[in-house]
Amino acid sequence: MKLFFVFLFFLFALVSLFSQENQNDNERFSINPKIGIYMGANDAGGFSIGLETNFTIDKTIYSMEYYRAEEFSIFGASPDEVFNNLGIMIGKYKGDRVFRFDYQAGLGLIWGTKRTERLVHESDGWSELYETESIATTSLMTKLGCKFVPSKYLGIGLDLQGNINLKKPIFIPMLSIEFGNLRNKLK
Repeated sequence: MKLFFVFLFFLFALVSLFSQENQNDNERFSINPKIGIYMGANDAGGFSIGLETNFTIDKTIYSMEYYRAEEFSIFGASPDEVFNNLGIMIGKYKGDRVFRFDYQAGLGLIWGTKRTERLVHESDGWSELYETESIATTSLMTKLGCKFVPSKYLGIGLDLQGNINLKKPIFIPMLSIEFGNLRNKLK
């Protein structure tokens, strides 16, 4: 939880530094809240929520992001699996007008709680109980995004995010709303 507050502090510091009207049209800053559904190998999947900050110079995007994924299970295995991800990525985007396509890759840290062995004689009446283990590992992060940018300061899109690691590889399609200095005025 402390890490999340440190991330928020740096986020707000960057917003205050770069959200001013920029003299250089090639430098941009944006904040991108996201929500989606994650899918992992051999599990039921669940919901994910996150926040990304982007600093763009020319057409190169530098990103820092945090997201949290929680398994959704009503009558399934218990306890639910929970994962956090913090990462940095670099990539490019194509398109200067209303539609934009971007691709990024980078390194991240994923940590959380993963179910392990089933407790044979344990049950809460609705679901099977499992032992858990805490995991933490580095990961390779990937992202493909498609955005509709109707104004200079707003973008709406879909991001397909992948987190490749040895402990818990996951795939997350996420809806995103991007706020910031996204493009020049159309002429």
